[in-house]
Amino acid sequence: MSYTYSFDFGQTFTTVNADDEGRAQINWTPDHSGFYDLMVYATTKDGLETAQYDYFFLVN
Repeated sequence: MSYTYSFDFGQTFTTVNADDEGRAQINWTPDHSGFYDLMVYATTKDGLETAQYDYFFLVN
């Protein structure tokens, strides 16, 4: 299983592999304060993609 995500409204996607329990971790630091969008979807070990989720948040 893996997760594919983007912090810039879908301009650049990055994929990370999940561990055996389906968890993944990334480190990310914003360049500036402001409004951000995190888009993410999972890909199963069989290659099926889940629905995309969007998370919106503000960095001060």
